[in-house]
Amino acid sequence: AITDEEAVRYIMQVGADSGAPSAPAGDGETEGEEDHWKAPEDADAETLAISDARNTQEIDPFSNNISNLTYPGSEMEPVTLGKSALQALDPQDVIICRWSKPLRYHYYKNLMSDVPITHCQHCNKLFHTDDFILQVLQKGHCPFCRTAAPHITDTQD
Repeated sequence: AITDEEAVRYIMQVGADSGAPSAPAGDGETEGEEDHWKAPEDADAETLAISDARNTQEIDPFSNNISNLTYPGSEMEPVTLGKSALQALDPQDVIICRWSKPLRYHYYKNLMSDVPITHCQHCNKLFHTDDFILQVLQKGHCPFCRTAAPHITDTQD
């Protein structure tokens, strides 16, 4: 089992080898990529056919977990990742809620990276960045725990 400190270290390793094959020199296609998309040469039109031959869990286990929520009453299952998958994550998309011992850290991945999320380090609540900044500018503290502005966020996340 990976400890919380090891998991944070793996996530923060920018540019680490994730175990994924690197792109060969040449045309930029990775091995097996031609199996997943085809651009048939037709005199009348250009078309692009995308096949879903790859296992979506290998591509993104987070998206796969969401796609399994197809029926009412189904629950979200936590995603468990190993060392190579943690290293492959973009640290900007991972939010780490650090709890004191004996509790374990909680890790969240922002699946919509175009929606910025701010994390209060004091209460571990997550906010839309625009809403959070507005509240901090108006009131000078976290809207949930009321911790003063200089102490609420960490530049690491």
